Amino acid sequence: MKKQIMAAAIATQMVFAGAAYAGPIEEAQEASKQWIAAFNKGDYQYLGDAYTMESTMISHPFGVYHGRPAATAFWKQLISDGATDLVYIEPKFTELDDKTVVMESRWKMNIGEGHITLEKWVKEADGVWRLELDDFTVEKRY
Repeated sequence: MKKQIMAAAIATQMVFAGAAYAGPIEEAQEASKQWIAAFNKGDYQYLGDAYTMESTMISHPFGVYHGRPAATAFWKQLISDGATDLVYIEPKFTELDDKTVVMESRWKMNIGEGHITLEKWVKEADGVWRLELDDFTVEKRY
């Protein structure tokens, strides 16, 4: 009986310890969720700050934007144009290493829809996950 109780206690600790562990995919998923929430609140500054200083954003058909200030300006304009209600549809996250996760997804919002070819999330030296590369396409505008 003591062995069964001890085994159950160890199993319970392992379950809780496992639930507390957040690997690179879970951390990048959380960063992505926070980014979407900021978008839907209209917080363009948060959106821009989620990019690395050397980031590249490729927005088909709008253009290519290099660096955090350019990304911030892009999102500020889109938010001021009324964009909101962003959702990602079946995002797929893939871990490349312990500091790099890529994601692809379909997306939609109140003013259009499309797909994300690649979001490359990197964990920077300060421990924050940021976008190093963001390549997405607008397929339909409403």
